[in-house]
Amino acid sequence: MIFVSGPDDVSVIGAFFCFPRYNADMRKFAFIVLLLVSALASAAVDKVASPILVKPAAQAKAENKLVFVVFSASWCGPCRTLHATLEHGPAQPIWDKYFVTASVIVDENGDKVKLDTPGGNELRTKLGGDNAGIPFFAILRPDGTVLGNSYMQPGKNNMGCPMSPEELVAFDNLLKSAAAKMTAADREKLVACFRKPATR
Repeated sequence: MIFVSGPDDVSVIGAFFCFPRYNADMRKFAFIVLLLVSALASAAVDKVASPILVKPAAQAKAENKLVFVVFSASWCGPCRTLHATLEHGPAQPIWDKYFVTASVIVDENGDKVKLDTPGGNELRTKLGGDNAGIPFFAILRPDGTVLGNSYMQPGKNNMGCPMSPEELVAFDNLLKSAAAKMTAADREKLVACFRKPATR
């Protein structure tokens, strides 16, 4: 029997193919194990944990929803537009059907630094958004599994508050992939709200 516990073991399995003294059955078995290990590695999904997420995650689990974590600041115009669009007007009842929002304040200045959410920067770093600017957001399952974020490409081009045609397409694709329970009709309505976003 072969036990695989790490990359070194995978290398050992690969070595089976280099030595003729191992019979064909053994090489086939090693190949199957190698495929399984590769599949498990590719299927691994990042999870994050933070005291900030405890309450919204518990609510999301109880209500069978997802957690929407959004990082913003009082001086940030696009942040205000994003919050206003999702939390008021026609988007609100649709959004609330699928998400529990965790609002995290970061990057405040001067006297408003005290408004920063404790642990907010650490959580943003865990979610890969420390160099993204704000607003930055991510969609998580209640268990902390990261389903997507506001990057239009991995690690590049944070859509922030989606406004341009390219950003709206990226936002629609994110909802389609991360919020699988959302109906196409609801998704279309949400995206349409950002074409004429609310302001506060």
